[in-house]
Amino acid sequence: MSWFGTDLRADYCAFVPKVEVGNRLGESRVWSVGSITRDTAELVSSTDDVLNFGGTPDDQSVVDAIIAIKSRGLNLTLYPFVLMDIPSDNTLPSPYGDETQSAFPWRGRITCNPAIGETDTADQTALATAHINALMGTSDVSDFSINGTSVHWTAGDFGYR
Repeated sequence: MSWFGTDLRADYCAFVPKVEVGNRLGESRVWSVGSITRDTAELVSSTDDVLNFGGTPDDQSVVDAIIAIKSRGLNLTLYPFVLMDIPSDNTLPSPYGDETQSAFPWRGRITCNPAIGETDTADQTALATAHINALMGTSDVSDFSINGTSVHWTAGDFGYR
């Protein structure tokens, strides 16, 4: 399940679902992830009018996949696969000292700001802990409720948690 990281700076990074288009006529089912609908979701970036990624599957598609897999007697583990949708024309400051962030970087480059090895790095400081806490977010098990095959989320941030 692809979700998208928005920034290499841990204290600014959010993990969000994205769609290819904001409006799709004739859908067999309305796309939604939590309270985010197709018309309120962010769009994946494109280069020369070609999408750089496919979008995030909607909640019901994930539920349908789980049901289909379990009906075959199989076990499964799903997790958000983080892609960094940071195109080459971004204006985000780089934690690595560059003027802007690298295009479509590996998610493993998310770091404190400034990054390890840079002047005034937050590494090994209380500020680094604050950056990682911001990256993880504040969602807790109590922020979720289950009704049949629907999961409702009441938290307000888009941390990795």
